[in-house]
Parts: sequence; structure tokens; C-alpha cells
Amino acid sequence: MKVQAARLAEKETSAAKERALVKSVIRNLKSNAVADWPASLRIGAESGVVHLSGHVSMQAEKQMIEEIVRLTAGVVSVDNRIEIVPCSGRKAIS
Repeated sequence: MKVQAARLAEKETSAAKERALVKSVIRNLKSNAVADWPASLRIGAESGVVHLSGHVSMQAEKQMIEEIVRLTAGVVSVDNRIEIVPCSGRKAIS
């Protein structure tokens, strides 16, 4: 019984740390981003690994988001699964 209680407490502590890390990442993205962050951006964390998904229109946006996340205290690594979906309504400049 004590072992189960200890494991449950450990899981709760781990989940709280992951939520705190996600909040830190969001705070850093909001304070460091040049433009508004993509509405589709999803952020999760597990054992210090931050998982990113969603889509942006340019490679530079994807790289900027990853770099800001990587520099956040507590982040061990970044699993960046953000997809690049160019805006189809824009005309290319030649």
C-alpha cells in the first residue's frame, strides 16, 4: 500500500513538473517571439523533453520556436514535429 502511494505521489509530482515546464515554455515564447505564435501550436512535456506540433508557414518560424524552447530552463531536448505549410493565398515574388 505504501509503495502504491509513493508511486502515485511520484507521478503527481512528475505531472506538476511537466505542467510547470510547459508554462515556462509558453511564457518564453510569448516574451521572445517577434510575431504572434501560431494558433495551431501544441506543446507537451515529458521528463524534460518538450514536444512541439502544429504548423507554421515558414522554416524560419519553426527554427525560431525550437530555439526559444531549447533555451528555456529545464528543457532537456526538443521533439519538433511542427510542419511547414506555406500560405497558398500569397503570390511569389520573382
